[in-house]
Amino acid sequence: MRTVLYHGDCYEVLPQLIEQGVKVDLILTDPPYKINISCSGGKGKITQNATKSTKQLEFVSEGWDYVHLLRKFAHLQDVPNMIFFCCNDQVGELQTYFAGWGLNVEICVWNKYNAIPITNGHLMNDIEFILTVRGKGATFNNKLPSNMKRRVFTEPLVANKVHPCEKPLKILDNLVQLYSKENDTILDCFMGSGTTGVSAVKNNRNFIGIEKEKKYFKIAQQRIDAENHQTKLF
Repeated sequence: MRTVLYHGDCYEVLPQLIEQGVKVDLILTDPPYKINISCSGGKGKITQNATKSTKQLEFVSEGWDYVHLLRKFAHLQDVPNMIFFCCNDQVGELQTYFAGWGLNVEICVWNKYNAIPITNGHLMNDIEFILTVRGKGATFNNKLPSNMKRRVFTEPLVANKVHPCEKPLKILDNLVQLYSKENDTILDCFMGSGTTGVSAVKNNRNFIGIEKEKKYFKIAQQRIDAENHQTKLF
């Protein structure tokens, strides 16, 4: 399997891939969320932890230009086949936009059953949304067992995570197996700490990853290299 990692901004790297004639079978990524990172009120350990958490999220709190990137994605895929993690404030807007292009859009949910019980006057932040955006003929492995075709993924928060937005590998494995085939190429243009890449290698897919934060690029590189080594042993 082939893995190619780019340390840079995806808005600048994607045009290079297009110029090279690169094609990908699945775009599976966790873009920056449009979130309110302010934290106020209360005292004690829970509030201190909340403040620390929001500061860690500052670099991914501005959302992403999906209109701009969709134009790029159109050059990279013959058949639209995309999966995006997103937050409550994005899901409706994204669903409406992609459906307007005549694409099939389905909403899945990650149920974080061990979410930290911080509410500050709102419902608990115990779910995240996963949007599948697909054109006619996009891969769907119907032969997989029915428990892999559920809309709700019930998984705990990642323990000892190395990125503030890290997703459980089990969810990525499920999505990779369901929406791509062995030897397909998967693109993650907001790679973070590389969980999508680890899953791609583990499940015999090629992988292209892009990450602009140097700290997380290095972590992703190390994790994916380790999975490549592990895979070769077996």
